[in-house]
Amino acid sequence: MQNKGKQSILEKIKRPVDPKLFIKEVDGLRFLAILTVFMLHLNNYVSRSVGRNFNAGISDVFSWDWFINRFGFGVEIFFAISGFVISLPFLRHYMYHEKKTELKVYYRRRFSRIGWPFLLSCVIFYTLYVVANRLSLAGESPHLFSAVAYVHTLIYGAWAPFNPVTWSLEAEVQFYLIAPFLIGFIFSNHSLMLVKLLGLAAAAIVVRALFLDDIARLHLDRTVFVFLPLFLSGFLLAFIYLRHNDFLLRKSYVWDAVAAAVFFGMLWTTYAPNRTAFTVCCFVFLVAVFKSRLLNRMLTHKAVYVLGGMSYSFYLLHYPMFYLFGKVFGQHLMWSESYVANYFTHALVFFPLTILVASVFYWVVERPCIARKRNVRLRAANGFAGELNVN
Repeated sequence: MQNKGKQSILEKIKRPVDPKLFIKEVDGLRFLAILTVFMLHLNNYVSRSVGRNFNAGISDVFSWDWFINRFGFGVEIFFAISGFVISLPFLRHYMYHEKKTELKVYYRRRFSRIGWPFLLSCVIFYTLYVVANRLSLAGESPHLFSAVAYVHTLIYGAWAPFNPVTWSLEAEVQFYLIAPFLIGFIFSNHSLMLVKLLGLAAAAIVVRALFLDDIARLHLDRTVFVFLPLFLSGFLLAFIYLRHNDFLLRKSYVWDAVAAAVFFGMLWTTYAPNRTAFTVCCFVFLVAVFKSRLLNRMLTHKAVYVLGGMSYSFYLLHYPMFYLFGKVFGQHLMWSESYVANYFTHALVFFPLTILVASVFYWVVERPCIARKRNVRLRAANGFAGELNVN
């Protein structure tokens, strides 16, 4: 009876999806990605609260800082996931002649899916930021307006002060805008598909390596163009998923070892000027999630993929929530002379509280947007199901 109760709770809070088209691995990956981001940002908070330089040991491979600071790659895993899920319905059209996705429908659904939760979170945290720092509500409003228009990083060359993590959502939105045209360019001609995809990825990597300073000066260093190879790796995974699904279904413990190796490879190459190795490791890791046994079992556990399906709310709320909880608990969690021990004490308190608050936000704000989108889809013609159910 107890297990049934737990399952019923998970069933109630999980995203409304069509079970026939739902891909558990995608939401499992989202859980893993948001967990690494949680760990990184909590380290930033705890370090700042004790006046510690969290970048001090970033070059020492045996230090805590080397390890934890590289967990920012969770954001880049999210970029690869987006490439995968956004491309699926378009690839079904180009590869199997399913109904073509109308651009106006695609854009409307993309922005209705992310827009309302984002707007509400921006208004809430902007208000708290202004009040807490005794700033002018009107005077700081350009930061709010540029953030909700998804252009704060482009204008200021820096993240929004009231919720810094939203820079990555701006890159996602830029990707949403160009994705249909990229997919059409790459996959409309199957014979040149791989050449186009790898050529675009290579060009983006070379441009970044050669002109990184100029890119930063133009406020383009956190845009889709810098992270394009990650999105494109998602395209390639989507192609494999549709054309060679039998390959992904053949699981082996060997792929668990591969996953461990490329996970460390992502840690090792995160800050490398040349992004080729990191992109390859990220792509192989995504493949390994499908083909491994132990890792796949963990990420497709119901509790994991249900929480992963709520990752957008976790993403929007977690960073400001850490600082709000810090105001409440103050130094009470600093009980040890060991920084790492204090860090995990904070994690034991902050992570469950953040998940609880974000789950309420998800249930009240985000989930209705998803449900509404699904209801519209069910009343519409077939052909757009893939993007609905995995994203």
